[in-house]
Amino acid sequence: MLFGGAGLFARFSSLSASQLVLGRTFFAACCLFFFLPNVFFLIRKNYRLSLCLGALLAIHWWSFFMAIQKGSLALGVISFSAFPLFTVLLRPLVGQGPWLPSDMNRSICLLLGVFLLVFPSLKSGDLLYTQAWAWGLCSAFSFALLSWINKKALVNLGANALTFLQNFGAFICLALCQIWQLESWPIGCLPYLYLLLLGLVFTAGAHFLYIWALGHLRTEKVSLMASLEPLYAMFWAMLLLGEYPSTKELFAAIFILSAIFWPRNRLK
Repeated sequence: MLFGGAGLFARFSSLSASQLVLGRTFFAACCLFFFLPNVFFLIRKNYRLSLCLGALLAIHWWSFFMAIQKGSLALGVISFSAFPLFTVLLRPLVGQGPWLPSDMNRSICLLLGVFLLVFPSLKSGDLLYTQAWAWGLCSAFSFALLSWINKKALVNLGANALTFLQNFGAFICLALCQIWQLESWPIGCLPYLYLLLLGLVFTAGAHFLYIWALGHLRTEKVSLMASLEPLYAMFWAMLLLGEYPSTKELFAAIFILSAIFWPRNRLK
C-alpha cells in the first residue's frame, strides 16, 4: 500500500520528478541514519555499492514519477508493475540459474497486460501516452535489476543498512545534478511537507519492508507480490484524486494481477 501511495505525490506536488526523488532520498537517508551504528564507517566501506545502488534507485524513481506526470497515476504504476517480467528475464544473466517454467507463465500474463496498455497508444500515435508507458517500463527494468543486486548485497548487509546506502547514494547522485538548479525549487512549506511524508513513510518505511522481504523469500516471488501496487494506486487515485482508470488500463491490470494470484503451490 505504501508503494501504491508514493505516486500520489507526483500529482499533489508542484515539484519536478528529479526534485521529488532528491527530496525523498534525503529524508529517507536522514531517517535511517539514526537507526544505524557506525554510519560513517558503513559509508566508507561500501561507498562504491552505495553509488551503484543509488544511481539505479534514482533512475527507477525518476522514471516512475515521469511516467505519472506524463500520463496518469494508473498508467505509471501499471507499466511499472511489469518489473517481475524483467526480474525473471534477468535471472540467468545475474547467475541465479535458468528460467523457471512457472515464472515464465506469470511473465507471459504480465507481458500481455503491458501489450494491452501499450498497443492502443502506438496505434493512435499518441506520443505523450507512449512516452508515459516508456518511462514506466524504464522504471520497471531498473527496479528489477536493483532487486537482484539487493538480493546479493543482503548476504553481507542488513535491510536497514542496505536501504540507507542506496537512498544516500541516490541523494548524492541527484544532488550533483540539482545543485545548479536551486532557483527552480518552490517557495513555501507545503511542497517540503509533502517531501517529508514521502521520504519518511512512503520511502524509508516501504523500501525497508521490501528489502527485508527479499532476505526471506525468492526475488521473483517478492517482485510478484509487490505488483499489487497498481491495485492500491488505483484505489488512492480514485479516492483522493478523482482519477478513474480507463477500460484498457483495467484490462491490463487484470492480466497483471492474474499473474500475481497464480496458485500458491506454484510460488515456492
